[in-house]
Amino acid sequence: MATPCPRLTLLALSAALCASACTGEFQHDVGVEAWRQGHPEVAAKHYAKACDKGYGDSCYNLALLEFEGDGVPQDDAAAYEHFERACAPTDLDACYYVAMLAGEGRGTARDDAHANVLLNMGCERAHALSCELYGVRIHDGLGVQADPARGREMVDRACELGGEQSCNQAGILHWRADDLVRADIFFARGCERDEDPTACFNLANGQGLPKSPEQIEALLAKACELGEPDACTASDPE
Repeated sequence: MATPCPRLTLLALSAALCASACTGEFQHDVGVEAWRQGHPEVAAKHYAKACDKGYGDSCYNLALLEFEGDGVPQDDAAAYEHFERACAPTDLDACYYVAMLAGEGRGTARDDAHANVLLNMGCERAHALSCELYGVRIHDGLGVQADPARGREMVDRACELGGEQSCNQAGILHWRADDLVRADIFFARGCERDEDPTACFNLANGQGLPKSPEQIEALLAKACELGEPDACTASDPE
């Protein structure tokens, strides 16, 4: 008769190592609880065990810790390996990270084709970050023939899908195309909807939409409050 897996207790969490008979799901749950309690190094051990049992969510969580150096040494190669193990049509976040690292040659040999295939898959499934990065790559001709107009369309879509900083990126690409009005429209969306400090700062400095001195000052103050240091300097009194 198999020995039952131990129940998770807060007191034993930091030292508990589940027996090999425990399922990947149990290991994953222990890891999540350890992370919530501020023990990423313990979480990483349990995520690794669950990942080895084929539990994709744990592979992704472990990869994030490795990518950020949270509780484990920062390691792009290990992060890439675990993001790749998690990557599937049902985990587009993992595929996005695989594409980003492959496209930059971080933790693996640079592979523009692999990056673009994954980003295209993600964008077709309405994954905002995939649309944004794929649009930038198409705009700049990274692994594909450069097509700035199509690239802008894809980043515009990322903004529409709710990408956290995608509206600001869309504004930048329209600004680079000298479409200052459209640039400001996207900066405004990023500032108002997403509270993106860079978008607020860019809107304050944009020349596409008319703004009063009071509106510019308010935008700079908002950008500063949200964490854009350049806005704080710009909004300082003379």
